[in-house]
Parts: sequence; C-alpha cells; structure tokens
Amino acid sequence: MNEECILCSRIAEVSKVPGWGEYSVECATCGNYTYDDFFKTAYTSIEKDKRAMISAYTRECFELGMEPPKLGNPDHLKEKIEEYKNKTIEEKLDNLILYLKKKSSYLGDCVAWDEKKDYPITYSPYPQEFTKIRNLAKERNLLYWKSRDSGLELSGEAWELAEKLEKEPEMEIGRKSGQFLKALYELTEGNENNIRDMWKIGKSLGFPNSLTNKIGQYLEGEKFIIFRTDQGEISIKHNGVKKVENALSKKDEVEPKDKKIKADPKKVFVVHGRNEKARRAMFDFLRSVDLKPIEWEEAVRLTGEGASFPQQVLDKAFETAQAIIILITGDDIAKMRDEFILPKDTKYERNLSIQARPNVIFEAGLAFGRDPKRTILVELEKENTRPFSDIYGRLTVRLSNKVESRKKLIDRLSTVGCETNIDAKQDWITTGDFDCAVIKFKGNEKINIPSKENRYNKIIHDLPEYYFEVLEFIADQPDSSINEDNIFKYFESKKKSKVELNIMKAQFEDNRLIIIPDPGYGVMRWRITRHALLILDHYRKKKK
Repeated sequence: MNEECILCSRIAEVSKVPGWGEYSVECATCGNYTYDDFFKTAYTSIEKDKRAMISAYTRECFELGMEPPKLGNPDHLKEKIEEYKNKTIEEKLDNLILYLKKKSSYLGDCVAWDEKKDYPITYSPYPQEFTKIRNLAKERNLLYWKSRDSGLELSGEAWELAEKLEKEPEMEIGRKSGQFLKALYELTEGNENNIRDMWKIGKSLGFPNSLTNKIGQYLEGEKFIIFRTDQGEISIKHNGVKKVENALSKKDEVEPKDKKIKADPKKVFVVHGRNEKARRAMFDFLRSVDLKPIEWEEAVRLTGEGASFPQQVLDKAFETAQAIIILITGDDIAKMRDEFILPKDTKYERNLSIQARPNVIFEAGLAFGRDPKRTILVELEKENTRPFSDIYGRLTVRLSNKVESRKKLIDRLSTVGCETNIDAKQDWITTGDFDCAVIKFKGNEKINIPSKENRYNKIIHDLPEYYFEVLEFIADQPDSSINEDNIFKYFESKKKSKVELNIMKAQFEDNRLIIIPDPGYGVMRWRITRHALLILDHYRKKKK
C-alpha cells in the first residue's frame, strides 16, 4: 500500500511483515528498510536534519547492495545520528567519491544525480551542503559535470582515491580487531573460561557499537573468540591466545635491512615539471590502461623522512614502481650566453628555446643512473624541447593524441614489466588530452631582465631615507668598513632602537649592501659592497 516514508515523508510502498510487528518500506529516495512501531514513535519526534542522517544510512545500504537495515533499536538510532552528524566535509566528500565509484561501470562513466533527492548520500542534512561538497570536489579536479542537473563523472585521481577508500574498511577492521583481541587477552589473562562483555570492551577502546559488532563477527570467523550468549558475552579461544602472544613476542623484532621489496607491476613513478595539463593527461592515460601513477611528493612520503635526498626518493620509487616516466615539457626558456657561443653551435644554442625544468633534468639523470632499463623518456610530440646532451640519442616517446604514439608508450611500459590492460576497453585511445597540454612557443619571447637603473630605483624606493645615511657613514671610513659597536653608537645618536638596527642589518644583507666578514679578534665589522657603492652613487645623483 502507498503510505508516507517516515524518513523523508515522500510516498513509498509500505507493507506489514507477516507474523511480526514490523513494516517493510520501499522508498525511491531512502531505499529499502524495515522498522517497528516503537521506532516510528521515536523517529517522528526527531528534527528534520537528524532524520536526514538516518535516511543517508538506509540509502547507502540500498545503493551499495547491502542488506536492508532494521530500524528499531533506539540506541542504534542515536549512534547512527551521532556518527553521521559529526562527519567532516572531507569525510562526506570521500563518501560521495566512494558512492560514485561503486555506481560507475568504468572510468568515465556518468552517474545520474538529482541534487534535491540524492543529497543524503553525502550525510548532508540539506541540499545546500551537498552543493559545497560537489564544488570542493570540482576545485580538486575530482569531479566533472556538464550542467547543474547532469550526472556526475569521476576524474582519474578520484577513481584512484575511491579504490583506496574501498580497502579502508577492511583494513580498519583488521587493525582494530588486533587492539580488541589484545584487550580481551589482558582482561582474561589468556584464560579461555573467563567471559567478558564485548560491548564494554569496545566502549573502553572508543569503538562505536557498529564497529564492535563487525570486529566480533570477524574474530569469530577467524576462530579467535567464541560467543557465549546472544547478548555479546564472549571468551578468547586458544587460537586467539596464540595470536596475541605471537604478536607480543615479535614486537621488538626488526625486519632485515637487506630484504628486497618487489616492485608493483601496476605502479609507475612520474617525474614532471609545472605543466599541470600534461601531468593530468599522463596520469589519466596511465589509469586508463590499469596502471597506478605516483609522483615525486608521494614517493617522498614513502621514504618516511621529512628531509630526504633525491637519491633516497628515487630508490624508494624503484622499490615501489615498476617503471619511471620522465615527462619532459617545455616549462623553461633558455639559450647559451652570447660570449660562450661557438661557430658550430646549433640554432637552439643561439636563440631562446624551450626546455624542461632543471629538477626534471636532474631527476632524469638520477633515474638513468639507478636503472636505465626501467626509465622511459616522454616528450609531447608538438613541442620541440631543447635537448640535454647526456641523453641525446636515446629513444624518446613522442606522445600525442594519435593512437600510434599512445600504443608506443604502452608497448614501452609492457617491455619494462608493467602489467597494462587494453584488451577489455578502449578508453586509452581518447583518455588524456596531450595535444591540449602543448604550450606554443613563438620563438620571439624575451626574458625581461630589469635594467640596472630600475633595480637601483626599486632598492632606493623600498629602503628608508636614513638607511642611506648609514651607508654613507660606512663609505666615508678609510677602508669602507666599520666596527659594529661604532655602528650601534651612530645608530643611537639617530635615536633608533637596537630592534630597528637589526631590521636594517637584515635588509642590508638581503639586498647585498653589506657583508660581514669572519670576525678577527672577536670584532664584528660591517663592510659596504661595490654593489652598494653604485646604488649610493645613484642615490646621490637623484638627490641632486
């Protein structure tokens, strides 16, 4: 029969469950769920924003193919409201990404979305909050959509994020179950006949009842615990005791340093410059052939050090990834200085030409030194970047939107041991716009180097007037240098504090106006620079 859904008040199909005081609901917005009379009475007194939290829970179960929830336990209801109400915007964004991934058949699939009806899936009390979450996802290049009411499409980065999120619940239960089992072991002192309340252990560890329930089921399935009653009274089994004691005995063991970590044939380490369009195109393309790209900052995190050396980062990258791609893009403009040009030098030495960032060139050298067989050079076909001689003559993949060039890169990746997959789908033919990433270079760009006069005028404009009096005072000394104590005295005569003196000293050093040589006999001296003398001369001329 058609009645109102008690969660969203829309018309739904409601039927009474035979033999029980329960009702089954099929709602287009909230999904399928059951409830009893007690729940209906309790729920109707709850504010609308809290109702949306329960609707989010039932909708998630329905859309993700989980068993329809039974709404009846008031503690369970309260727990769900608190759990969802306290979710951060970041957690809600993760939930949206995970939901869209599960609803997508493949990367690039567009998932239908009605903002007015579907907002609870992000655990948002109102549609307006969902709009903020959606816009945040767009700013981070995680979502695409053509118009306000169109479907939502995940980017390659979002797809990879969703894959990580899918693994997190299992990993969390695995981690938390270890804590739970250890707590049970300590409470029972490993006695298999000592019975404890599962819910109290979970509460002492700060776990919500839903997580405690999952952990209990997991540990029972692994035969580490046994349920003594239906109310959650449990005891540890012999296998559980062995598990904890083995973990405790291995706690201080250190893994051998020479243990070799096998590279993941699905992972590729990408070195790139500042051309974000090229980087995004490469990452999306690699994902379209079932590979997982990582970049420099991610490899830095893998080292576990805040100030790691480039060689350490590359070593960790090669432990993790099967191949390194050096993505060469024309981010810089350079030429040979005129005084060093030789008659035999080519056009790109004589004229301004585009080249890769210095860090990309440096990291390319490190990669070739580490393992040239697993290093792949990639350039954009429509860019003519300035070559660097150490790799001149090596085969470089000239990449574009053409199928042949894409296939060439896939072949190179397969040759070095990457497990690519292009048989099941054809996304790789169009995913990643490499032609759009090309930044055209006309050849007549000029490097704007300010003239000496402009540089001098800027320094004169930025520094206070009395700074130049101090510079003149130092310049008038016999050797254009002075004891720092005399500077202090001169400064005090101008009624300036030591704080102001230290500020002036720092600004002088920043602008290369003074140098402070190593002190002799403990005496600190300020020496005016030739650069400062030229500026001072320019200052005097301007004053006249």
